[in-house]
Amino acid sequence: MCGIAAAFPADRAAVEAALAGMRHRGPDATAVLDDPRFTLGVVRLAITDVAHGDQPLRSPGGRAWVAFNGAVYNHRRVLDELGVRPPSGNDGHVVGVLYEKYGLRFADHLEGMYAVCLYDVEQDVLVVAVDGIGIKPLYVARGGGSTFVSSTPETIPAELRPLACRVAPGTVWSSRGEVVAIEPRPREGTLRDLVVTAVRDQIPTEVRWGCMLSGGLDSSLLTAIAAREAGRVSTFTAGIEGSPDLDAAREVAEHLGADHHEVIFDETEIPDLLDAVVTHTVSPDVFTVLGGVGTWLTARLAHAAGVKVLLSGEGADELFGGYGFYADLPPAMVEPWMRFEQQDLGARECLRLDRCAMAHHVEARVPYLDSAVIAHARALPPDRKIDRSVRPVRQKVALREVAEEFLPSHLAHRVKMPFPDGAGYLHAVGRFAAGRITGADLAELFEQPEAAAFLQAAPEMQGYGLRTAAYLWQRWSERFPDLSADYRGLVRRGLLRRTLRHGAYTRADFLAALGSSGPAVD
Repeated sequence: MCGIAAAFPADRAAVEAALAGMRHRGPDATAVLDDPRFTLGVVRLAITDVAHGDQPLRSPGGRAWVAFNGAVYNHRRVLDELGVRPPSGNDGHVVGVLYEKYGLRFADHLEGMYAVCLYDVEQDVLVVAVDGIGIKPLYVARGGGSTFVSSTPETIPAELRPLACRVAPGTVWSSRGEVVAIEPRPREGTLRDLVVTAVRDQIPTEVRWGCMLSGGLDSSLLTAIAAREAGRVSTFTAGIEGSPDLDAAREVAEHLGADHHEVIFDETEIPDLLDAVVTHTVSPDVFTVLGGVGTWLTARLAHAAGVKVLLSGEGADELFGGYGFYADLPPAMVEPWMRFEQQDLGARECLRLDRCAMAHHVEARVPYLDSAVIAHARALPPDRKIDRSVRPVRQKVALREVAEEFLPSHLAHRVKMPFPDGAGYLHAVGRFAAGRITGADLAELFEQPEAAAFLQAAPEMQGYGLRTAAYLWQRWSERFPDLSADYRGLVRRGLLRRTLRHGAYTRADFLAALGSSGPAVD
């Protein structure tokens, strides 16, 4: 929905420079609020109250100025309950209303995906908040008596950038050092009803929208629900000709009568695609980059079709037991390991989704990461996620049962394929990297401690995987040479956590992984 930048105390030049660096996040409007004590700026992608919803927003009593990125799906209901009529239909108005009523506990009452930065005029304090998963990113850097907030770390002033921290999911933080854990209000219901409600709430009413469709269970179910709720739906798919995902997506789209769009690419486009995703995600992570290629292509295709919002199936694998390696784990380790994977959703999958979609002025929404769906999924017994009594092992049991109402049985029970595999380009990327990374390159990289640690954690250590990881590390290092050693170390440690699942699943590995979780601001 937008990009945020704020300086405390005021620094208009730094905020304007940051906004210029994230203009792709908000091409529809730019606004900067300047005060002797603070500067607050927003670039806006207009989705709700397109004509009149510009930011920053003033709270009704004048206590706070609010900059808001994302979407609050219950804003009308909350405002009605409180008897408040805001000056525009922008869903961000509810943030200021709730802050005046509940203070730092305002986010307990929000349902949606959001990153908030507000300035309390009365108390001279800056407050930031991020939803429970971290679907929308926000970074804070403090040093030399200054605080800078930004939606993207690379737009933070250079002197503060090494001090940048990502605001941890599910927290509210103030410049006085207060940290509050967000506690969403519980909502009850069946899994079917909660998922349907999440899809319904996330379909925008003022702009064109569509669904990312790979043909797998997660995206197919969301698309089928959206089609039932809203009528004919637009779908967007990417892949190499002949890939399984293209065929499956075409079948689902035809079954639903969707307005189907697809982008077919070939191996000659791989270098530019990898560079684009590394640049926009600021990451060398194999999973982030390879998964980001699909998001990049579908968002670009959607933007060309005039679409501003895409629904995505992100999060279902982590919540409902969809990854193949879950079935290989000892049963007692599955639930704790799934919780471990869920810790990474904001920092990996959602970050990739957000940055690759927003690069093309498209907001990606994630119904499976609705707080009520998450709570329901976490409460399910293990056998409602993975059924080991049948062969082959059946995964995402509860979600497949929901899908049987909306899709033909063979589509509801399609076997999962990771996006790079299903889209047909995993081995194409490997072949490309193998042609660029020589044995001498690997030897040189292994002499660099950070690069060596990264490569030792790379998936599929034999064959293409190692050279793919090496190529992405090289491109990332070349693209961001000014990143500090400390920042590189944080990236490396995150990658080591992320890739543990591709090694030996020993108890020691598992406990070490759990022990590496970050603090409230990480």
